[in-house]
Amino acid sequence: MNISNIALKCKIDQNDLQELIYGNITIGIEKRLDVSKDSLQNFIYGHVDEEISRKFDLSKEDLQFLRYQKGGDGAIGMIMGLLLIK
Repeated sequence: MNISNIALKCKIDQNDLQELIYGNITIGIEKRLDVSKDSLQNFIYGHVDEEISRKFDLSKEDLQFLRYQKGGDGAIGMIMGLLLIK
């Protein structure tokens, strides 16, 4: 599978997916997930807020623990997972 196929499955532009892989949230991802860009970007950086925890349907504490355990790359993977299931 190549990046264009993954982007298609995530229902985002290929450039948005490439930015996400580099750890950057775009407006396209923000709109697709209906979560603020700041909340998503801060999640990659290690901060969990109510908005992102609601999207994952987890408590802030549980999501923060998971984010801490999996690091920034794990956070990017989790966001990709949201894109695939939404």
